Order: sequence, then structure tokens, then C-alpha cells
Amino acid sequence: MPVLLGPFSWSMMGLTALVAVVVVVIQMGISGLLVSPTETQNDEIMALIHSPLGLLTLV
Repeated sequence: MPVLLGPFSWSMMGLTALVAVVVVVIQMGISGLLVSPTETQNDEIMALIHSPLGLLTLV
């Protein structure tokens, strides 16, 4: 019997977190493909997004 946290089980919460991460990764990929190299971009923001904490920054 699963451990329940209110109406949600731990496995459902884990699945929800996994789906959220996958959606963010897909969004980052699409954004990377659609950004034109001629557009001016804020260097600090781009450096943060491409850092090891970039995914966490977007979440």
C-alpha cells in the first residue's frame, strides 16, 4: 500500500517532478533552436542559463 500525502502518493509526486523537468529541458532545446545568433542577448543571463545551475534557474 503506497504512503499517501493527502490525496497524492509519493510516486505521483515523483512523476510530476520528472514531467516538469522534461518539459523544461524540451523548452530549453526549442528556445536554443529558435534563437537567432544576430539577436542581442544579455550575456549575464545567457551565462547563467548555460551554467550547471541553468536548469534550476529556469525551474
